[in-house]
Amino acid sequence: YNLTKNAINNLRAVGIATVCASGNEYSCSGIVAPGCISSAIAVGATTKADQETSFSNWNHNLLELFAPGEAIRSSTGSGNTSYDSWNGTSMASPHVAGAWALFKQFSNSGVSEVLNAFEDSGKMITTRCSGSQKKPRIDVGMAIMKLLKIAPPLNLEGETQKNYSLMQTEYINILTWE
Repeated sequence: YNLTKNAINNLRAVGIATVCASGNEYSCSGIVAPGCISSAIAVGATTKADQETSFSNWNHNLLELFAPGEAIRSSTGSGNTSYDSWNGTSMASPHVAGAWALFKQFSNSGVSEVLNAFEDSGKMITTRCSGSQKKPRIDVGMAIMKLLKIAPPLNLEGETQKNYSLMQTEYINILTWE
């Protein structure tokens, strides 16, 4: 345990996040290692309806984020064209790791800055374990806008649905919306 914690702490100190799955044991009281290490970024899974999955492990102090983890289309490893749908926090955590890699392409932000951007811009998901405890499900577009200090798209017609895209070319950001 100490060797793993030291490794995660050392990575975090140089700006590298260790993103971990929280586990799929239906637990409302803890998450699996190494996500249970306080300096790791533990990720739970949400459904396509933006609810916590029934299997996702939970701990209010250790779980940082939610990401999609139900019916995720992924390669099976059986061949170059073999795919299937998978469920699990191990399907959710790559969403966060990929979003982190995206941020690192254009920002030297530290682990805490990126985590704060995800936490402050994500959609709050209420845990099935407690009716009042919530954690954010990542929203990459909104987090990028927060981190780069870009104003979100305006809702000019008063509708509640927003459709936006973000494209960055040589620090020129173009937003489109409906």
